[in-house]
Amino acid sequence: MSDASSRPATADAAALRALATARLETRAMSDRLLDHLPDLGDVPTQRLLDTWVEQAADALRALSEAAEERLLDLGRASAPDGIPTGYAAGDLARSARPGAPEGGPR
Repeated sequence: MSDASSRPATADAAALRALATARLETRAMSDRLLDHLPDLGDVPTQRLLDTWVEQAADALRALSEAAEERLLDLGRASAPDGIPTGYAAGDLARSARPGAPEGGPR
């Protein structure tokens, strides 16, 4: 009889979709945040804002990388419906549908 703890971890399709969506969305949010740096004119305040924005973007990218690592850890052979197969290759394809999130329709 095999021990259940020796089996590889598996996740249901909803969990995998949630991880893939989290990965795509946090990466896109990081990029959008860096695109919106206002010029304040006051040098010390500008430096403080720039530092804060960079730290927030770094945190979002770390979340994206953590989700990607978890997806890779699960080592799934085939993608469930709705998850792009190239999720580990920086696949941030824009949706063709206006108003849809960067990860595409949900």
